[in-house]
Amino acid sequence: MRATVGGQLTPDQFVYHLLDSQPRGTIDTSLIAPDNINNPITMNAVFGLQQRALVSFFNPQEKLSDESATLPSIWGDPQAQLTEPGKDLIQEPLRSELAQAGLLDTVKESNENPRNVPRILLDGSDSIGAVGALARVYLNIGSYWEQWNELHQVVIGFTPQQPFRWGSDGLGFRRLLHPNGVCLFGKWIVDTENPYSGYFREGTEALIVGRYSTCCTETRRSFTRSLSLVGKIYPTTDAQHTEPLETGDFITQQDLGGERSEYINDAILLNAPNVTPWRRGWGLPILLISGLVFKAVNREPAIRQLHTVAELGKAGDEPTRAPQFMRLSVVPEQPRVAGEQLDFRDEVLAQLYDRGSDGDTGRKLTFSIEVTDEGRRGILAQRRSFSNWRKIGRIEFIEAVASYNADYVLHFNHPRWRTNTNDCLTATDVK
Repeated sequence: MRATVGGQLTPDQFVYHLLDSQPRGTIDTSLIAPDNINNPITMNAVFGLQQRALVSFFNPQEKLSDESATLPSIWGDPQAQLTEPGKDLIQEPLRSELAQAGLLDTVKESNENPRNVPRILLDGSDSIGAVGALARVYLNIGSYWEQWNELHQVVIGFTPQQPFRWGSDGLGFRRLLHPNGVCLFGKWIVDTENPYSGYFREGTEALIVGRYSTCCTETRRSFTRSLSLVGKIYPTTDAQHTEPLETGDFITQQDLGGERSEYINDAILLNAPNVTPWRRGWGLPILLISGLVFKAVNREPAIRQLHTVAELGKAGDEPTRAPQFMRLSVVPEQPRVAGEQLDFRDEVLAQLYDRGSDGDTGRKLTFSIEVTDEGRRGILAQRRSFSNWRKIGRIEFIEAVASYNADYVLHFNHPRWRTNTNDCLTATDVK
């Protein structure tokens, strides 16, 4: 290994000895991931790629998961690549060898499920096909190694690996609004009959990632602050689900001008909160500027529509039926956390954990989900009155964390404004 790729190295260099430790015919598959583990093993030779493709059609077929089966095994369109000029035809001598072995018809069906798959690793542990095997290491030895290469010192190590983050500097973005928050994880549960669609429908249950935060910089009770809960609903109950999923996002908040709720138990969070601007004090200019921005985007600057939740998991031909208004509040039986001028983050965390202990307490932080279509705006102020609230379910949070990623990296989508919340054709041009 050293003689092949490190011929110019000298014995006083670390990499010289790292490469020299690889016996002939072996390589450490994690060589450039500095995990301080040196584990050289034998691998299939690069010059055997063509032969592995041929041999794969003599192996027993394997059943792939539905997600893996969406990826081609070797060729994207094997039938076209066997017959149509200009379709990146399968080259000789492999083509002739396939024909000689009577496998051309089998090749045409090579993307079916079950299918014959080539063994990329020696033991066949990633036998999901060539495309899947390459995609699983997309970020290091795959197509986007450039970004991964920027995050740590390749080969030599010493610099800890870092997660991918937003921003040109890889550090995410500091929020202008709601800069301080707590991330929460739990379940969204709707258990009451109602006329709405998607994940407002009775019987739906899903995982949810939420962020409880406050506007501006004041985080302590006994001071004016505007508490908020935003959520990202994932249409699955499997916490180990690994494939990307479309989510339904919602945004709820107290009065945008602020309130003096001593406990999170007393905070009423709405997708159409009141606006009492003079409560902001020196923060009034920020409120006015953000109001102008949301006016341009949402048409109604103080309403966050709910159609993404009502369309989540819904059949395409089923009409959208989204509630106009949603109210979230901590359930009455939830304990209260005492503490003078307590930071809301400490209050949220204390609902689930005991200070100084990492043990699971089994406690939950539960919010009621209430909806209505009846709301009326006041004449002289951005204030609304509502009627006929009905409780349709609850949110049960079982985990929480206050972290850098929660404040800089995790973001929630503002639903695109619609003139008619149930008609996607009425969406505004501004996203």
